[in-house]
Amino acid sequence: MSPAHGPGPEVRAARAAEAKAREERENDPALMAAYQEKKRKEEEARLKRKEREEKERARKEEYDKWKTSDTGASVSYGAPTGGRYWFWVFFGLDGRLEQRRYFISTVILFILFIASLHYVLSTYYDSTYFDIYTDPDGKFPWWLGFLWAWVIFGYPAYAIASKRLADFNIEPMVALGFIAIIIIPYLGPILQIVACLALMVTPGTEGSNSYGSESKASVDARNAGPDKQGWHWLFFSVRGRLEQKQFVIGSLSMAAVFISAVHYTFWAGVPFLGMEGGGNYFHLYNDPTGSAPWWFGFFWAYVIFGYPTYALATKRLMDLEIEPQVALVFVFITIIYLVGPFLQLGMWIWLVATPGTEGSNKFGPESQASVHARIYK
Repeated sequence: MSPAHGPGPEVRAARAAEAKAREERENDPALMAAYQEKKRKEEEARLKRKEREEKERARKEEYDKWKTSDTGASVSYGAPTGGRYWFWVFFGLDGRLEQRRYFISTVILFILFIASLHYVLSTYYDSTYFDIYTDPDGKFPWWLGFLWAWVIFGYPAYAIASKRLADFNIEPMVALGFIAIIIIPYLGPILQIVACLALMVTPGTEGSNSYGSESKASVDARNAGPDKQGWHWLFFSVRGRLEQKQFVIGSLSMAAVFISAVHYTFWAGVPFLGMEGGGNYFHLYNDPTGSAPWWFGFFWAYVIFGYPTYALATKRLMDLEIEPQVALVFVFITIIYLVGPFLQLGMWIWLVATPGTEGSNKFGPESQASVHARIYK
């Protein structure tokens, strides 16, 4: 026996219910108005969903086009990998060194220089590293500082600076001036710090140049996209655009680490600096014991946390299509006596509150997080 043709009882019942509801709507203006409003909202939601999908597709196409415009996919990277990498950083002269790793290697070299020289001075001359600039008692020979700065640490410093200059397509031999500039009385160390900051904050050339291909780390920082970057991109890269929420998370995280680190040093004390323990973070601004050296706050704010602060601010400014060098103002404005920290706080609030430019700008494509924030707003 063949099955009966036509709709089953469930379908017929549904159609009858729909017909009844339609008849009720036609006879009741309020029901008709509610039904039309419901349909309008459904259509509006459908159009928004379609618009969102089209924008996401357009953004992906735009980003893929922006990414493939660089030669990064086909270059060969000169830096070695694995255990040989750090030997190359401190002793190799070939290749190019990007910003983040220049900063890390410079801080490592700086700490090793101070720690080793301080050990020699405290062990054999009953003095400290900081006496090398004044030597009030004439306890150690004049040549000791030159020995440490140029003979022992001179070549690693030159190797790091020469590869960083090569990343700018600048003759690496210029690094000799970077090393020798410290000999200028009084101004030498300041000029060297300024040169070091310039090497940190200035991006290298994109793609290959006269000294080799762009480093893999630099290519990854540009091509991986702001939505696929990790903490190292957030705190050390100066490429890409940073939207508001990521900037807040990054800056507050760094502030928490900064306060915790400074608080711990005051609480635990630093014996070789003559700093007494039992203090807290606020002694950075008003040390009742007077045991902390005057430069201690500058060391934490500018040497340790200066570059990460700059990296966060420069990516946020690029999201606003503002020249990234303005971030130097954000970093160093705290130098202004009394009002500096308040001015920096005001700039921070402005960076948090101001939305970035929509779509691509001259610094790259808009981040996916920023696109989502606008669409779902």
